[in-house]
Amino acid sequence: MDNKLPVGIILFSVLIFIASFLSWGTFRFTPPPEGTPAQLASLMNEMQKALSINGWQGHLTVLGLTIPNWMVVVSGVGVGILALLRFAEIWDVPRGLLIAMSVLGIAHSGVFSFIMLTKATIGIGSLLTFACFIGLLVQTVMMSEHARPAVMSNPSIEYSPLDNPRPVQPAGPNPLGSMPAPQPGNLSQTDNEHAGVPGDPFYEWRQKRESE
Repeated sequence: MDNKLPVGIILFSVLIFIASFLSWGTFRFTPPPEGTPAQLASLMNEMQKALSINGWQGHLTVLGLTIPNWMVVVSGVGVGILALLRFAEIWDVPRGLLIAMSVLGIAHSGVFSFIMLTKATIGIGSLLTFACFIGLLVQTVMMSEHARPAVMSNPSIEYSPLDNPRPVQPAGPNPLGSMPAPQPGNLSQTDNEHAGVPGDPFYEWRQKRESE
């Protein structure tokens, strides 16, 4: 797994969530043109109110496809959640998925901000969202390709696939391998008393034969 907690990704995701409650833009209706009937003009004047939207309102339509703004907010928060799952080794989330979600967020918030700049009054929420998605993209690109176990600094420990540490056997011939098998009949009383103590040659030889 990635050794460090993805603090940057989490921070940008939290900022995107906060920005979703700020104003993304404000639409202002133009006054009724001259010559408009009085009754219609009165109705239009009552509608001369600024309409402000946030990240949970409004949508963006591209090539006939309508994408609600809230989907972008969920995508930004989702990147942070998936990064935490990846860090905790709950799911090895593909880095490409996180990058794709960040790119889509940049595209949506960027186009929406451009529309607000040209046709309405842009809000701080859309600009902050756009900037945070750029930060998410940078952070996700810098992540490793796959979550992997942290490398231990002790070179004398060999790690099996089951993460069961096992000391590495020293290089060279094993002195126990060339040791002749002790004959029980030739053992003294003292040898028999200490034959089961670790470190005793007979004990080491017997353990080696049993393991084979």
